[in-house]
Amino acid sequence: MIPDNYTNITGGEVIIKKYCQVGSGCVILPKVTIGEGTTVGAMSLITKDLNDWSIYAGIPAKFFKARSKELLKFIDFKEKKIYNYFIMYPQLDSFNSHQITLRER
Repeated sequence: MIPDNYTNITGGEVIIKKYCQVGSGCVILPKVTIGEGTTVGAMSLITKDLNDWSIYAGIPAKFFKARSKELLKFIDFKEKKIYNYFIMYPQLDSFNSHQITLRER
């Protein structure tokens, strides 16, 4: 039998706010809030609350740099589509339609 001091389990709510991107393979611990517009790199370990509009990566996740709110101007909230990405980021031409909703060509 394993002693109780080695099996202490903590649970809690994980809150992911709007416009967040969490990379694949990330581990998010309990009682963590990921702020609005925050991006987390793949395979990161999120151990504490992350600020709004920031970029984090690593084990544990560390602040990398601030992220611009200017990205919101490309979203049509009524149509739920993203506009002008082909102009700003030509490399998005390789995205599939089920990954991101782009403007009609």
